[in-house]
Amino acid sequence: EPVVDTLVVTVEMPCAPVTGLDFGWTPVAPVAGQMVSFAATVTGGDEPISYSWNFGDGGTAVGADVTHAFALAAEHTVWLTATNCGGDAVVVISHTLTIAEPFYYYYVPIIVRGYVD
Repeated sequence: EPVVDTLVVTVEMPCAPVTGLDFGWTPVAPVAGQMVSFAATVTGGDEPISYSWNFGDGGTAVGADVTHAFALAAEHTVWLTATNCGGDAVVVISHTLTIAEPFYYYYVPIIVRGYVD
């Protein structure tokens, strides 16, 4: 009867950490109370990548694409953290958003008296 030997080789592949982390938002010039959409981007790094957000006003979120409304007009520093490699690789980036006061349009009718054509 033939003898069969089995050899098991375990090779650990290194995890590539996140590179090129950034984010954008729309609208570009948000006002207080308006919903703002945020989108994270990376240029490299092994999946899975988890994203967590801190909006600088007490609000937080998770995910690559999130929304948030800032209640107060002010400058808010928004922080994005990307984590991969089982939590061993962490990259953080921030941008400061200027949130403006909401603007209102008032329409006033024009009434002309005594106009003769």
